Amino acid sequence: MNICEYGCNNEAKFKFKNGKFCCSEKQHNCIEVRRKNSLGQKNSKNKGRFKKDHEVSKELRLKFRLDRLGKPNIHIVGDKNPTKRKEVIEKIKIKRILANNYKLSKETINKISSKNKGRKHSEESKLNMRLCKLGDKNPAWTGGSFDPYCPIFSNKDFKQMIKDRDGHRCLNPYCNKKSKILDIHHINYDKQECDSMNLITICKSCNASANANREWHKEWYSTIIKKRYCK
Repeated sequence: MNICEYGCNNEAKFKFKNGKFCCSEKQHNCIEVRRKNSLGQKNSKNKGRFKKDHEVSKELRLKFRLDRLGKPNIHIVGDKNPTKRKEVIEKIKIKRILANNYKLSKETINKISSKNKGRKHSEESKLNMRLCKLGDKNPAWTGGSFDPYCPIFSNKDFKQMIKDRDGHRCLNPYCNKKSKILDIHHINYDKQECDSMNLITICKSCNASANANREWHKEWYSTIIKKRYCK
């Protein structure tokens, strides 16, 4: 008979991956583990708090603050360069204020604004930033083409005719109703083929999601059009 190795000395019915035996299916359900955890919670109420009579050096207090921030800058406490030390401490204070959603003082706001003043992008850098947001360079790009549409597709009456045919609603039965704007979608993704059987009315959200898994969407929307109009 195996005995629980977590201190309750009851019969062990389960074996964990670490090779230890336990009386319960989960470690935290053991009676002894529960007792130890409850004692730990009671004793942890006064942990980490400094009493008034307890003297703690400034360097040690700064070290604890840096530990709370989770920054690996504890070596700054013993830095010989006082100016560098003050700069880093000020940066940490500003980050801490922003993290806790406190209001910044007027002095700190003026400091931040004065640093950002006079910074202007050149025309070349502005053009490069615009180009980076276009097409496949954009991180939100999910596929597509820059080929021109067929001439008839630019006609509003033609698009209105397709919407009238489809009843002015998204023909995707699994539409999530996120958008009320209707688009005319090319089923085979060929912008030059504007045959009525290659066009379907779907909402803007479904049209955007159709850029992914194109083969599946092509077959899906083609079957919808065939069942609806080819009888």
